[in-house]
Amino acid sequence: MKLRYGSAALLLMVITAYFNAVPGAFHYDDFPLLLESPRITSPGFDPLLFLEQYGGRPLTLFLFKLEYFAWGRQPVPYHLLNLVLHTLNVLFLFLLLVRLKAHFLAAFAAAAIFALHPLQAQAVNYIWARSALLMATFTLVSLLLCRVKPGWSILAFQLAIWSRAEALVLALPLALWNRKLRIPALGLAFINLGTILYGLAKAKPVEVAWSHSSPLTYWSWFAWGWLEYLSLMIWPTGFSIHHAPPDPGPLVLLLAWIAMFGFIALSIRLLQVRPEPGIGILWCLLFLTPSLCIPNADLVNDSRAYLALAGIGLAAGGILFGSSRDFLQNGLKDLPTHLSSSHGPGDIRLRIAVLILILLPLLAQTWSWNGIWQSDVQVWQVAVSEAGDNVSYYNLGAALVRDGEVGLAEKQFLRASQLNPGDDMSYAGLGYCAEFRESLTEALALYERALELNPGNDYARMGAERIGLLIPRHKDEP
Repeated sequence: MKLRYGSAALLLMVITAYFNAVPGAFHYDDFPLLLESPRITSPGFDPLLFLEQYGGRPLTLFLFKLEYFAWGRQPVPYHLLNLVLHTLNVLFLFLLLVRLKAHFLAAFAAAAIFALHPLQAQAVNYIWARSALLMATFTLVSLLLCRVKPGWSILAFQLAIWSRAEALVLALPLALWNRKLRIPALGLAFINLGTILYGLAKAKPVEVAWSHSSPLTYWSWFAWGWLEYLSLMIWPTGFSIHHAPPDPGPLVLLLAWIAMFGFIALSIRLLQVRPEPGIGILWCLLFLTPSLCIPNADLVNDSRAYLALAGIGLAAGGILFGSSRDFLQNGLKDLPTHLSSSHGPGDIRLRIAVLILILLPLLAQTWSWNGIWQSDVQVWQVAVSEAGDNVSYYNLGAALVRDGEVGLAEKQFLRASQLNPGDDMSYAGLGYCAEFRESLTEALALYERALELNPGNDYARMGAERIGLLIPRHKDEP
């Protein structure tokens, strides 16, 4: 009965927090990687993508293709599916923790924080972040089935990997919670790792893995990045789709590594006396590790924290409501039949009041961030105010172009090029604006400058090809 009431309360929380997330809008990578990508928009689906897709997201891409041919460029269905997946993940997390015999209120608190935390707004509102939601769904299903249906658990594990490559780390908890799955889980992870490395070698994506401009620097930032994520989870102070690259000095990096290992030591110690907080911290570190290990264009991204936030919720729930000594000990077979607690009724009411005081600001902030996500221009205006780097200015310009505000966009591209003279995309954007003004000679020069900086810039190449066809007709252009 308590499980039903808890699930109903969580469902109501999600609906309340994300009621204003629909109809939503497309953003950033939604355009080049979804709405304008031949992989999505062309008929058929190449099954080799399950071997060659460097990001490890073939199942996510396949789902996008089905949606595109069903709904086209209408954002509402995409957003509704994101919201459905988030709702399922909240309920699956709650059920998983209860089945693992966590303290009932600690499990509820973990799922509630996971449901309402404003960092989750990016995964829910940003369509291209679907991979994080889908990976979480199959990850939680795999853990739910780990002991009762091992074969189905392995299948869900594979689907999680095909949703997003970070799911490879799921092999570790599967192997620990069911010894029979050690060889299948670790073997499957090894095979998929090989296919992902093969895809990376074939696609050679810019600023990813060994193609990153400075992988050693990126790896040295691991501890700093984890602590940055942790700070955003504990105190989500500002909205941003983009976090400016860090610039920590050697001393800060050293202190970050010391602090991270301190957290790990604390969590291991807590496993003996307060298992929920201990497991929560380790869970958070586990699911952030892949993105912090594989060099990427940005070190910190809100949507990558999606599943890791379940660990922070569990740690908070365990601290607030105490721990069950049976947590993780008795498998997944029986639901608890009563609420065990060492606290008196008055003490429990006080702790529930504290939980409510934690959840209300989270809900209010999520509602506010959903409002920002209703416009791509708004999203990047906030990013400019928060980060103020060339990336945020360029993407604000791109959003303004899509809104037809080419004059305003040109100012943003110019600012981006001033902040980083080596940014080829800014010159491509300026070239488009000059082309729009019919200053074709200027446009061609800007496109050529972009190609000098990056011969692989397709936008600049196509722009230069267009101008090459038009310039002969405009020889008298000043």
